[in-house]
Amino acid sequence: MFDDTDIRAFLDLEGDVKLAAARALETIANSQTLILKVIRTLDTSTNGPQVAADLRNAARQLRQESDDEAGFAVAEMVHDVFGAREKRMRDARHHA
Repeated sequence: MFDDTDIRAFLDLEGDVKLAAARALETIANSQTLILKVIRTLDTSTNGPQVAADLRNAARQLRQESDDEAGFAVAEMVHDVFGAREKRMRDARHHA
């Protein structure tokens, strides 16, 4: 369905795995809408618009999950001079 170049493009465009997956689902949904109509032959049927709607719903859920996760951050608190010195030393080692 998608090759590595396509997946890399989704990741580059969105900058987040869940948002990239949502973009991929939306791309598939658009293709389903264009290709598949509601088709019934003998005992088999396809419903392209319903498949597309389900894919768009899944994409919407992934976007919501990504939005919900985006606000989480950790802040280290320092309570005294010694803690501040230790934090500066850790930060210097981490960024070196």
